[in-house]
Amino acid sequence: FQMVPCAVADFACGVATWTAGTTDADKLLEAARKTQMAERVRIAAKHVVIVDDESQFREILRKELKQLGFAHIDEASGGEELFRLLQSQTPDLIVLDIYMPGMNGYEVIGRLKAHTPTANIPVLILSGRDVDSSELHKKSPTTAIRVLVKPLGLDALNNHVSYLL
Repeated sequence: FQMVPCAVADFACGVATWTAGTTDADKLLEAARKTQMAERVRIAAKHVVIVDDESQFREILRKELKQLGFAHIDEASGGEELFRLLQSQTPDLIVLDIYMPGMNGYEVIGRLKAHTPTANIPVLILSGRDVDSSELHKKSPTTAIRVLVKPLGLDALNNHVSYLL
């Protein structure tokens, strides 16, 4: 059995369990590859909506989400546009800026959580400023909400999105 360095392996995210009696490294590596492929298919099927008033940030975030394997990504420039989108589709995740003109992110979360079809959609908040966690808790005490501060790295984005999905 020879260890393959992670930098060379193309299945670094794959997982396989080494059980007693396993002597064939190729079978273990194949199991890890299959796990990784299943995860790629699962992520590609997820629907994400980015809500931010800054078009440049939406574009950057779209590219980063595509790098992570997401294929179905929609955008909204604010809360009203998001709720128009939600009339015809229900995403698996909403990535939301808190400080937007018109309807801010706190209001968006309040409306999402007050409406049964959207109440359980996880929300990832991305903000360039501090977020009032007590206000978030008032709007949504039990739903999955994570907060990241802009600018963010791809690893942090991946970790938080993986947690929510």
